[in-house]
Amino acid sequence: MHALRKYFKDVNPALWDNTVVVTLSEFGRTSKENGNRGTDHAEAGVMFVAGGKVKGGVYQCGNSTWTVGPAGSMFQVNQRYLRRSVDYRSVLGEIILDHLGATPAQLATIIPGYADAREGLLTGGVTLDGIRIVGELGIL
Repeated sequence: MHALRKYFKDVNPALWDNTVVVTLSEFGRTSKENGNRGTDHAEAGVMFVAGGKVKGGVYQCGNSTWTVGPAGSMFQVNQRYLRRSVDYRSVLGEIILDHLGATPAQLATIIPGYADAREGLLTGGVTLDGIRIVGELGIL
């Protein structure tokens, strides 16, 4: 990201302000090994967002302070993996609306159900699958 930022700032500093880069995995991994000394697909993963207008910060899963250990808050699901607290659709939806300039109606065709209060993607809440999430983060 540093090299990308440097390139844009050297070529035309305004370009970096018009750039948003998102990296994410389509699935998480358990933080503890399984019986075969590997890891399994899991609920939470990592996502990086960078750009000139991105408000920096670290948004972490669950509690602001984690208790590490088999029964600690860090391992919230089956004592093996992290539970998501930010839905990737909230992050992407915010970028599509605030950076790309889509209307809520356009976003509804890109991410169906985005404004559905039962999903909590805008303001947070308990999702249809029973997970409490925070909603849009205000990253832009």
